[in-house]
Amino acid sequence: MIKKTCLFCGSKTDEIKYNLPSFNHFGFKTISKKIYFRKCLKCSLIHNPKKIKNIFFNKKKYADEVTDHILQKNKKYITRKMVIAKILAQFLNSKFNLKVLEIGCSDGGLLKKLDEKLIKGSFCGTEISSYHKKKFPKQKNFSLYIKPNLNSFKKKYFNLIILSHVFNYLKDPKKALIQFKNLLKADGQMLIVVPNIIENPYYSLMGDQKLILTKKSLPNLLEKFGFKVKIIKNKYLKRELVVLVKNGNIKKSNYRKDYIFEKSIAKINKIKIKTLKKNIQNPMIFGTSINSACFDEFNKNKTKCFVDEFSNKPNEKFRNKSIIHPNKLKKEDNVIFSFYKNNKLKSKLQKKYLGNIISI
Repeated sequence: MIKKTCLFCGSKTDEIKYNLPSFNHFGFKTISKKIYFRKCLKCSLIHNPKKIKNIFFNKKKYADEVTDHILQKNKKYITRKMVIAKILAQFLNSKFNLKVLEIGCSDGGLLKKLDEKLIKGSFCGTEISSYHKKKFPKQKNFSLYIKPNLNSFKKKYFNLIILSHVFNYLKDPKKALIQFKNLLKADGQMLIVVPNIIENPYYSLMGDQKLILTKKSLPNLLEKFGFKVKIIKNKYLKRELVVLVKNGNIKKSNYRKDYIFEKSIAKINKIKIKTLKKNIQNPMIFGTSINSACFDEFNKNKTKCFVDEFSNKPNEKFRNKSIIHPNKLKKEDNVIFSFYKNNKLKSKLQKKYLGNIISI
């Protein structure tokens, strides 16, 4: 039976249905040809009412393929974990003897980067799969817990809790926030990172996440627990919503009305209509992201292949179609540019490679 009340505040919800595909975040395989969510009429939280298993999180293949996202390769090598560690080091009250907990820590790469910036820090990570043990740091100040009961951790113990692309998968956000607040010291902080659907509306189509969060709905949840919320802007993380949360008895505010999701869906619908009107024959698609998967669906899976500058494995595939490097493009090839509002990148590709690069 589908739950029709809000997962957070228990208020009434409206159903949201659109004739748009939904995808999982591991390989961006199509889950459904239609999306279905429910939106709270009070706190504006959008949640997926269906039961989500996400069994790939428990697979060895998933653990083996976990890598840090490269944000810049040219003059200076920069990754997402490097940037997040730098942000945290900048805003932490102290850099000495801090106790850090990361929920869904994967291989512990972010904790390791943070260890380089802190003095005598203690780092604890949680995961649902034991396959991550192989890559997790072996230093004495690092600990990995598989499927732990958070209530068994020492209360008021951690200076910092990190949830990077984890909060949107929580099945019970209210219960989780109660647990996190209990674990944080009085002056403790949390860092939460989720997809920013304003900068990339296609993330609205992630059908395997439980919650769709925005810069309005996420503070709605956090402020009701007395957290002080600061949205962090960073030029390398524009497509992610980065929120720094401080513990304390902050005055609770009223819920903000939020229509960011609806506006994001409207943008995708317009792009879908334009794609169908163009009826591009034998299209190739630039990129191997959720954007690219979406265009593949709009083209009714008639995509010839995908094009990716970072393709370096022989016979590599995306959605069961070949991936080629752009230096293999021919002048007559039609390539759909799937990156959302990135004219700088498009211009660079047009100058560097052959092919007719089409923005929609």
